[in-house]
Amino acid sequence: MDKSFLNFLQKKKNSIILTIIDIIDFPGSLIKNLDNLIGKNNPNILIANKIDLLPKNFDENMIKIWLKNHCSENGLRNIHDIFLCSAKKNWLIKDLCNEISKIKNYNDNIYLIGNTNVGKSELINSFLRTYVHNGRKYEVTSSHIPGTTINMLGLPLNIFGDTFGKNIKGISFNNNNNNNQGDRRFLFDTPGIVNENQLFHFLDQEEIKMITPQRNIRPFTYIFKPGKSLLFGGLGRIDYKMGKNPIRITVFSGLDSHITSIEKADEFYKQLSFYEEDHFLKPPIGSIERLKKFPEIIKSIKNLKVVSNEKLYMNTKKISILDVVWSGVGWCSIGGVKIGETAIFDIWSPDGKGVYVRNVPLLPYEFHGKIEKIK
Repeated sequence: MDKSFLNFLQKKKNSIILTIIDIIDFPGSLIKNLDNLIGKNNPNILIANKIDLLPKNFDENMIKIWLKNHCSENGLRNIHDIFLCSAKKNWLIKDLCNEISKIKNYNDNIYLIGNTNVGKSELINSFLRTYVHNGRKYEVTSSHIPGTTINMLGLPLNIFGDTFGKNIKGISFNNNNNNNQGDRRFLFDTPGIVNENQLFHFLDQEEIKMITPQRNIRPFTYIFKPGKSLLFGGLGRIDYKMGKNPIRITVFSGLDSHITSIEKADEFYKQLSFYEEDHFLKPPIGSIERLKKFPEIIKSIKNLKVVSNEKLYMNTKKISILDVVWSGVGWCSIGGVKIGETAIFDIWSPDGKGVYVRNVPLLPYEFHGKIEKIK
């Protein structure tokens, strides 16, 4: 659904906005220019979901600062607070609910907004699981097929019990209030916004399962030489086309990555374009008919220049310079470029879509663990 329908929130009063994003797919999962779209009249809490999929021991405060800065660059500055959560595992859901209870007035409705596939339905289920006895009987049905939510779903706040606590006047938001006022206050799950640049829109249900991490991502660092290519199945490719020395590239993805020469990478993608069912690059998977429907992988960014500087010189082997993101698939961090040198890359994706460059990396200090040298 087109995001313009959210304009109705500009006229809404007595509301709390919950904006949910997928931390693994950022900025692809963020609704762009949200302040202009919904206004700044109501408090907006940013919820970074799927935080359980990040590598362990991340710095929560650094990620919040990073998110705030990147959201500001993308048109979201009206942020009341930021919460790093896992709706699936109920991580920090109580803290989020406590903050909502602090700012919520008795007549406020709650609006949950976000792109498709960010976990809005799972967040509602987590609210119910956290506080409500037998809350699962109210659970919201979600689909793995993107873009299937059509109507706005309104859930009476009284079914959430004391999930959102009491306001400063001590009035509870459960179903014990007089005059049954709770029935007229709702948590609204708005339709998921479709961002056509998110790569999972090209995938079927089985392929989405292939790229979805089932546990926290383990970063893997390669020594990456000029003339080499790193492949994420048929969904992403980065070529180190020009540079004097090897650099380091750290991969964050639930999908296996492979490194080969640029020449062999070209051959692999020719097999895919010729619809060979036993092709090496998966996803996509399936019949010849399925492969024919899959968009060709083409260059999304040509001649991306990565330059080291004096500030990074002392840590050139320990800190990444930038991230290249394939929306919904994962990202790689580039570092190890020697001072004064330039490394040049080509970035590929299906139909040239879904690629973002983050000039400030999400996890810049993840150059650790096993490092593999590619011959």
